[in-house]
Amino acid sequence: MGQTGGSSDGLRRPMTSMRGTGYTSQGSAFDPLNQASKGPAPPLISKTEESPEEKIKSLERRVMGLIEESCLAASRGEIRLSLDRAKEASSKERSLIRQREQAGLSDGHNLDLTFSVSVTYSHVM
Repeated sequence: MGQTGGSSDGLRRPMTSMRGTGYTSQGSAFDPLNQASKGPAPPLISKTEESPEEKIKSLERRVMGLIEESCLAASRGEIRLSLDRAKEASSKERSLIRQREQAGLSDGHNLDLTFSVSVTYSHVM
């Protein structure tokens, strides 16, 4: 006979109950639903397109970067580059305002950003 186990009443029965729960004596990992063979799970959300809020945040970061570049160029005495960056920041900020209005997010207008663009542009002029 095969491998058997004992019980308190003296009857002997095969020890197959352990195999049904995923246990084997070969030392493999416990995987009762055999999920290890399926590979990793697919991503929950596919990132094919940015949401309007993400686009707006990205554009805000770009405008702030242009303001910083303009200020740094002015501090080095590169007035033409500083003016170009300030003009580009002003243009992008106006585009940002239009995108906010189109997305219905005009109530979240970033006044600090508008002020920074205005001050930078007027300082360079």
